[in-house]
Amino acid sequence: MIMTASKRKNKEIGSNFFDVERSAQPNKLAGQDLIFYLSGRMALRQIIRDIKRDKTIKRASLPSYCCESMIEPFLKENIEVIFYDVFLKSGKIVCNGDGINNADMILTLNYFGIDTSCTRKFEQEIRAAHPDSVIIKDATHSLLSDDVYDDTYDYVFASIRKWSGLSGGVILKSSPDIEPLTRLNMDYEKTVHEAMSAKKEYIRDGKGSKERFLSLYNKAEEMLDSDPAGYGISKNAKEQFRYFDLDRVAGSRKSNCQILADNQDIWRMKGIEPVCADLSEGDIPLFFPVIFRSKDHRDKVRKYLIDNEVYCPVHWPVSPAHRLTGKTIEIYDRCLSVICDQRYSTADMLRIMGLIDSYKGEDI
Repeated sequence: MIMTASKRKNKEIGSNFFDVERSAQPNKLAGQDLIFYLSGRMALRQIIRDIKRDKTIKRASLPSYCCESMIEPFLKENIEVIFYDVFLKSGKIVCNGDGINNADMILTLNYFGIDTSCTRKFEQEIRAAHPDSVIIKDATHSLLSDDVYDDTYDYVFASIRKWSGLSGGVILKSSPDIEPLTRLNMDYEKTVHEAMSAKKEYIRDGKGSKERFLSLYNKAEEMLDSDPAGYGISKNAKEQFRYFDLDRVAGSRKSNCQILADNQDIWRMKGIEPVCADLSEGDIPLFFPVIFRSKDHRDKVRKYLIDNEVYCPVHWPVSPAHRLTGKTIEIYDRCLSVICDQRYSTADMLRIMGLIDSYKGEDI
């Protein structure tokens, strides 16, 4: 059940999840041959290692718009990383595969679970142009909307914690002999559980402190970042994923996203362009992305929202591992991911729109 604003003692929107939506029946992914790891980056590294067993891999091509955690596994496996261009064009996110040259491996992904049919067309073009390259699909943003078993991809993986309070990464498609990891990091899983419980108590009952659950979430992230060993996940975590209510989550996200999209005139009056003015049939949004006039404009509106307890993330920080041009860095500077997930109600989405409508920043 959605925890509506009236049932929350603290009215903040966004930041870490604190619950896992459960259904009475296993979800549509539960019957597939899934391999779980503690994080998406661990899943990706296992994929790379599996490919290297049978094929010489020297160079990988990644989208220029990506998280550092996607670049890191390739570098740790001593693979050269080049980037193909992802950039903004008329308020849309556009991929151009012309820069993929002599890549043994190509990583693709959809952005925010929207325009998935356009992404699929791009990936099919990549497959046709590079038939001998191994194509890895990062399905994190499109986990609920993609046909992840499409023959376009050799491997498919996703980080599942972006959709709910579930920890871990999962490989959805791979070679038959890819290596699962049985070693567990129960300290990490325990810390995440404690953080979720502390946040739920704070949001639902107004008890405890924000500093408490933030400290626990940060501790869990540090544990993940500092330990290079690969881990699987516990039976309990796998069971949570098996009964994760994908249908309700998908419906709630589409409904919330549509409310934000229906108010596009308000966004545009403030100089902000929605990336997805219209959702396609198969789209299940991870966020509602919007584009600002400039980085300064984006940062001022984001701070205004934070001051009003709405926490919208930026995807992603630019790292030393990125190699960006003026055209490709623009998307990092001007994009904001607006919250639209299943924790929130119509009233919460209208609250966000009311805040945008009331914004009186100097850029307007």
